[in-house]
Amino acid sequence: MSILTSMYNGASGLTAHSQGLSVIGDNIANVNTVGFKASRSTFHDVLGMAIYSGSQAPGQVGLGVRFGGIDQVFTQGPLSATGRATDVALEGGGFFVVSGRFNGVEGQFYTRSGQFRVDADGYLVDPNGLQVIGYAADATGRIGSSLGPLMVAGQTLPARASTQVKVFAALDSRATPPPAWNVNQADQTSNFSTSLPVYDSLGNAHTVRIYFRNTGINGTWEWHAVVDGGSLQGGVPGTPVDVAHGTLVFSNTGALSRVTTAANTFHFRGAVPGQVVAFDFGDAMADGGTGMRGSTARAQDFAMVQLDQDGYAAGTFSQVSIASDGVLTASFSNGQRRPIGRLAIASFHAPSGLRREGGTLWSATRESGEPLIGTAGTGSRGEVVAGALEQSNVDMAEQFVQMIALQRGFQASSRIIQTSDENYVTLVQLKR
Repeated sequence: MSILTSMYNGASGLTAHSQGLSVIGDNIANVNTVGFKASRSTFHDVLGMAIYSGSQAPGQVGLGVRFGGIDQVFTQGPLSATGRATDVALEGGGFFVVSGRFNGVEGQFYTRSGQFRVDADGYLVDPNGLQVIGYAADATGRIGSSLGPLMVAGQTLPARASTQVKVFAALDSRATPPPAWNVNQADQTSNFSTSLPVYDSLGNAHTVRIYFRNTGINGTWEWHAVVDGGSLQGGVPGTPVDVAHGTLVFSNTGALSRVTTAANTFHFRGAVPGQVVAFDFGDAMADGGTGMRGSTARAQDFAMVQLDQDGYAAGTFSQVSIASDGVLTASFSNGQRRPIGRLAIASFHAPSGLRREGGTLWSATRESGEPLIGTAGTGSRGEVVAGALEQSNVDMAEQFVQMIALQRGFQASSRIIQTSDENYVTLVQLKR
């Protein structure tokens, strides 16, 4: 083996170790880059020639080292809480899916950086302006199976007309039966009352007052739902109108045994006519027919146990929240909440084969395999952590130890070149 060959061996060491130091430098530079994944260098020896010595087996002499490549390390990075609703992290495997134009290339990319925000058009986007891909929900909140950009802001929630009123009352059986019911003297001809808003098809709220009247006959009570005539088609403002009524029959234990409804149709002014509202006073057949789930009539002070209805006014988008399964839920100005989509999560058979595109983005290659897109918490895909970000998985201590080792390797390789050069000079001087 010649002196010149040993110099080339040393030169190969300089090249390989300098490239390794570049990888270390890239890792350390990105120690605070959200979603960054560290890389590591691989080195391969170079076989040069076989040396024969008599009858002994030939020895093999290498020609130095070459830089083998760079492996990406997709270990979990630490999570850091941010408190921002649109910041999300993945705890476990998988990648968020984004789409758009990046560095002149149009396509689909994958990222671990969940620094999402809402753009001017209402879409959820990443720091590069690429749209976040997921499964959109329909008007009822049912999440579909088609992939596409997730629109978050700019949505409105249409009004919903009330179809059911739940009135669970604790009536006082000791109450004295009042005079016959008179809607114009409702307070004097009833024992108890309560009120709640009922919404029409336009989202207008109308106050409905419900009166209870003890008939004094076999535990039977009347109920009446009254509204102001000004809210009804052809009604006179200031005039009470009995729009719904019926009876409640209680057993001798005070349990609800039967409910009747004689009328429950509303014709609100300017809205869809014939709005039917069901009044629920409790299920007489629930709990094995005991009638204890709902209204009761006992020797007790009057109280409302439950009072609710299912309508609401129109609302505009106010904020969004993201659950661990990746479901996005929008809150609206009318107090309602509704699912609007679900984040898509991609997994790969060989994530180390992904190609880095910059901007904490990766793209699929033949080596990585095609993306397997699904939802968080399924397959090998991790859970979504809202209000948090995954930090870089670079271990500073490990990087500095590797940097020292590479530095010493570089120094030793340079020493080989220096020593070979000195021997070369000695060899040339033999002629003198």
